[in-house]
Amino acid sequence: MGIALLGVAVLGLGKEQSAPAEYEIREADGIPYLFMNGIPYFTRFQETDHPVLDLSGTWKFKADPENRGLAEQWFAPELNEADWKDHPIPGSWQAVFPELLEYIGASWYCRSFTVPAAFAGKFNRLVLDGAGFHTRVFLNGEEIGRHAGNYSRWSLDVSKKLKYGEPNSLVLRIDNLLGYSDVPPRLWQGSRLGWWEYAGIGRLVQIESSPAQTICKLAVTAEPVAGGAGRIAIQGIAYNASDQPARAELAVRLSDPAQETMLLFPAEIMELPAQGVAAFKLEGNLPNAKYWSPETPGNRYRLSLALSGPVGAERQAVEIGFRRFEARGTGIFLNGKPYYIRGINRHEDDPATGLFQGDARMEEDIALLKDLRVNHMRMAHYPNDPRWLDRMDREGFTICEEIPLYQTAMGFTKYGETFFLGEREKEEPPAGVERRSPFGLIHQQADEKLIQNAIQQELETIERDRNHPSIVMWSVGNENMTLSFFPSSRKMHARVIEAVRRFDPDRLVTFAVITSVGHLSPRFEGVADLADVISINEYYGWYYGEMEQLGPYLDHMHQKWPQKPILLSEFGADAVPGRHAPAGAEPEKFTEEYQVKMLEHVWSEIRKRDFMVGGMPWVFADFRVGWFGDMHPTFHMNEKGVLTYRREKKLGYSALKKIYQDLEVKGP
Repeated sequence: MGIALLGVAVLGLGKEQSAPAEYEIREADGIPYLFMNGIPYFTRFQETDHPVLDLSGTWKFKADPENRGLAEQWFAPELNEADWKDHPIPGSWQAVFPELLEYIGASWYCRSFTVPAAFAGKFNRLVLDGAGFHTRVFLNGEEIGRHAGNYSRWSLDVSKKLKYGEPNSLVLRIDNLLGYSDVPPRLWQGSRLGWWEYAGIGRLVQIESSPAQTICKLAVTAEPVAGGAGRIAIQGIAYNASDQPARAELAVRLSDPAQETMLLFPAEIMELPAQGVAAFKLEGNLPNAKYWSPETPGNRYRLSLALSGPVGAERQAVEIGFRRFEARGTGIFLNGKPYYIRGINRHEDDPATGLFQGDARMEEDIALLKDLRVNHMRMAHYPNDPRWLDRMDREGFTICEEIPLYQTAMGFTKYGETFFLGEREKEEPPAGVERRSPFGLIHQQADEKLIQNAIQQELETIERDRNHPSIVMWSVGNENMTLSFFPSSRKMHARVIEAVRRFDPDRLVTFAVITSVGHLSPRFEGVADLADVISINEYYGWYYGEMEQLGPYLDHMHQKWPQKPILLSEFGADAVPGRHAPAGAEPEKFTEEYQVKMLEHVWSEIRKRDFMVGGMPWVFADFRVGWFGDMHPTFHMNEKGVLTYRREKKLGYSALKKIYQDLEVKGP
């Protein structure tokens, strides 16, 4: 087994967040895997027979604006919780406590729980998803791990830390103050995110118990081949948590939705070293395979894996689909047929629950997306809840999943704006955040800690989600400075993309390029060619310029990269709900009619050009955003949604639905 240390991701700024959380990229028989917190990173299986202790429910919560918790040992098991509040989990403190809506800083969560005695002697992991942005974990008074990032899944080995059959104390310190090296990053001293900094335990927290020998990685490639068959290639890794070597037997089968076995692979005997791993590789062909697509989402198969070792056995499964998504010339193709994107962007922001999306919210949104005739979504701007991804597979949407490497080096433009307005010296950065010079902001993309954080989050996303047939592209970032006179940008993007291709060489890679005023982007864009699909965020007629400038701009981009497909990954206009233009008058900005005009104009320009592969308006529904302040009609709301924050339809909804109905029938 070869081992290569890739890097160290550092947790934010300030004394309390300076300790590193190391990760490595290791290999077993040529298969790369992520190694974190002393164990391999674990793939998410949609089915498992592992006993699970769900730790959601009511936790105790206390904000810590003065950062007293560590010094006063709020993590101690004998903690007095008298002044702590009840907080439902999953959830975010901004959604639960209105008075903390804009609170940025540290908070603490705690609860007690009893682990079943049957878990003793097993390999037990504490699993969290959507916890962050900076998380420190204390179990029974001892700090056992840390993590940076808010949107991925991660786990800690708690086998030897738990008390079995008696109460345990679990405490999390969570901080949503972002630094310049974080992902998403601080852009300048006073910056806020382009979405709300929801923090807490936003999705899942549980103890998962497995035998000492267990599968930790599964990477499945399933694609059409000649003659209507399907080729399946399986790579995986089993982990032995025991301090003794072990032999295990692996059985793998592929079945259809009716549970009829379609392929049965020969049994594999694996020799697992103590606290080590062993790899497995399997291949097969399925005659008369049914291919997955938005039109045929029911064409999914169940891949089940059974691992039997000396101290127990496990059975786990994932749903897969045979499909191939590729770029050829200026086109993209699904299962060999041209694919045209009728897309939309969507944030996870629920008025009642914040980042967490309940089943009712997901089902309502899917019904609206289907009514709009959407076939593709970008998960803006971070990995989404795996429950949403399961629905994408089953309902028939293709998606692009993105990490929040967001607007790096763009803080320089804000610095210049405030400097020339004479405001810079008036603003003090938050405690724990340094004031950076223009030079420092320009070179943000050369920050090794930032790059390592981005790679870590990208690989966590791939390892968690890669077996979803709906995911057809990985996006390594959004609106980062990519002009050629920022040379560190190309290096940053290239390194993240290199890591992506090492772990998933089959999917397309993209990132959203921000449009600059005039012809700066076509002339000086220095990174876009690294992408398989050039994704462009443009706002002619909104933030800058005139709507009519879009067509020439697209032509310039095509002339520079004539063999690349181009996708408009963002465009749009804010529409304040209920604000309308007078009858017969030219619609003004922020009216619903102006949004309609924008949608119709941009789509008319896209459809004129055969090198365009579609478009994705910004955004599905209005959402909270920190940097839209007093200058915006609605404080702290981005209202570019074709739906309101509470999913009421604007005029733009009907206009977009009409465009997509026409595309569905007539094509581009």
